[in-house]
Amino acid sequence: MSLDRRVGLVALVFSGLILWAALVPENLSVYVFPIFWAGIMVVFSLALIWRAFSTNEQDDTAKQAAGTLPLSQAVKRLAPALGVFLAYLFLMANLGFYLSAWLAFSGLATLYGPRPISASRLLVHGALGAGFVAVLYLLFSYLLAVQPPAGWLF
Repeated sequence: MSLDRRVGLVALVFSGLILWAALVPENLSVYVFPIFWAGIMVVFSLALIWRAFSTNEQDDTAKQAAGTLPLSQAVKRLAPALGVFLAYLFLMANLGFYLSAWLAFSGLATLYGPRPISASRLLVHGALGAGFVAVLYLLFSYLLAVQPPAGWLF
């Protein structure tokens, strides 16, 4: 079984479980957001399964083998993201959700963005991070009406 089929089936089962859990309660208005994302997951997982069945499995396996990285290179590429994620978790208790999310987003954009890194590029990453946090603020405060984890600053 190809990787696309396995990932599609796992995503379909997971989104089905989310839909089942969100549709069982009496008050469905509370679960609109999870239902929305689970519906999107169903569509994309079905598209992935369709693509996996419509392509030749041998060609798919050859493409995957050609595009895989050795484990040491994959770890080197993913280790900075893991470090940013751990820093985000530890900083959230003190800095709050929004400031730590801004630092994490800007840090990931700087780590995985194009090289060389210049002062203007850092400003662009900071501005993009601020826009990302503004969208999160609007989403949590107005659309979902939930409070994010608070810290000392925010």
